Amino acid sequence: MKLSKVLAAAVMGLAILPFTVQAQGCVAAPNVVQLSLAQITALLTGKLLCGRPGSGHTGTASDRWQEEHLANGDLFDYKLGPGHPVDPREKVGNWFAGGSRTTATVTHAYGPTTAYAWRIFGPAVNNPGSVYSFCTPTGSVQQVRAFVITSATGCGGTFPP
Repeated sequence: MKLSKVLAAAVMGLAILPFTVQAQGCVAAPNVVQLSLAQITALLTGKLLCGRPGSGHTGTASDRWQEEHLANGDLFDYKLGPGHPVDPREKVGNWFAGGSRTTATVTHAYGPTTAYAWRIFGPAVNNPGSVYSFCTPTGSVQQVRAFVITSATGCGGTFPP
């Protein structure tokens, strides 16, 4: 009897919590899809990616990324912003989306020999607080978790959980 009251209270409590969609990894799930080519392009064009290492990232856990995806394909590291005297925003490479519906990826090219391609999983519509998983091209390993925002002032220290 007590357990059923606890469960009922827990369910009622969950029902009133705010709901944001977060990609939990590299699989489609309720409210999480593998983004198509058109969805990737719409998500990233003119936007700032505020990213941190995903569960399969092999680098440093404290890594953070602020990368601007310009409409012309330029990729900028926001750093401390345009005109900052010590660590200004700078172009670091190019980005492009490619593939088909089931193999759509985004590629970040940093110079002539270094490029990373990812499949993106997350909500079909980017709302504040939506988290996207950037996964290996096979879609099996989460490398980056990110918010994708419109910002003229960087990520402001805000990255996904």
